[in-house]
Amino acid sequence: MVRFRSVLLMAALVTAALGSLAALRAADPPALSVLDSAASIQWRDKTLEDAVTDLREKHKLDVSVDRTSIENEGLVTTNIKFNLELRGMSLRNILWLALDGYHLELLEKEDGPQITSRPVAEDAFMLKEYDLKPLGAHVKSDQAVIDLARGCVEAHWKDTDQYGGEIEVADGKLKVRQIPRVHAKLDQLFSQLYQELGTGKKPALTLTEKNEKLIADNLAKPGAKKLKVADELPFKDLMTEFANAYSVFVWVDGEGLSDVGVGYTQNVKPQPEGKTAGEILESLLAPHDLGAVITHETLLITSKAKANYPDHVRVFNTRAKGGVKMKGTPDEIVRKLQESEEFGLWGDGGGGATVFGPLVVVRQTQPVLNRIGKAFYK
Repeated sequence: MVRFRSVLLMAALVTAALGSLAALRAADPPALSVLDSAASIQWRDKTLEDAVTDLREKHKLDVSVDRTSIENEGLVTTNIKFNLELRGMSLRNILWLALDGYHLELLEKEDGPQITSRPVAEDAFMLKEYDLKPLGAHVKSDQAVIDLARGCVEAHWKDTDQYGGEIEVADGKLKVRQIPRVHAKLDQLFSQLYQELGTGKKPALTLTEKNEKLIADNLAKPGAKKLKVADELPFKDLMTEFANAYSVFVWVDGEGLSDVGVGYTQNVKPQPEGKTAGEILESLLAPHDLGAVITHETLLITSKAKANYPDHVRVFNTRAKGGVKMKGTPDEIVRKLQESEEFGLWGDGGGGATVFGPLVVVRQTQPVLNRIGKAFYK
């Protein structure tokens, strides 16, 4: 998707280096571990070659370039120019933002990352293993683990005549051969499972989690500044004003805007309503069938359909040390969630919920997961 950067990274974002992680959190191969580190870039008219040199020398990321696939997509590598100034974000998400506008992706191979075209990256089947030992006796059967994983990534699971996806349990591990998007979702799932079942203690937040939590926190409260909007102004300027007023980094999905017929420079007449930043943002976006979702350490503005797609997974622990408000067995809690209109749509076109030991694993939209969290925990 083509996305347009509307503002620079706001100072409120976390600038500290990535804290140490719990031992059970899945570790990246050495060639990829630097992607989780806090980074800063100042790229002004940087060619792809210059950017790669900067990544190798300054950030110690041994990245390669798949020139053939990029040029096959109609992009001449020597003509690509980056203009970004970002700080306090993980290097992985900085690169996602930099590459996104050119339909490029960073393919995270174990022997080293590679910049390639999006079609190649999206079709790259890779084998990855997820350790089941930390989950202990809660693994009742191989099929239960497979069903849990598939249920969380069903929309992205890819089968082709030539390759086909593979998933099996062997040697105490879930072995999955799939595309990067599926592995990204499974990484998030197993990180949460390890957190809740592995040690009983919450690990330190990653840099990405810190930055995304900060965005969520800023949306949940009134801004330090008043949103200043004229009677009518270009949509891009409206988002810039919002970002400045509420100290969030906004990234606009140009394709998402096109889906609902809104131009990036199109004049709009905003009528902000609400007390919190999130409520005001909703009042600005809803009249245009737009929505927002927190992802890649940014507040992504896109079509309402994309923003409201039930594609986010969160694990709720019925034995949480802080206590839970939603009483009942895990199966009973799932029924309560699915029978209440407050918690979104379920089934065809909606979310899903699975019981895994004392855990309730829910796939839903971000707003619904937030509501469940408030209703679930004390």
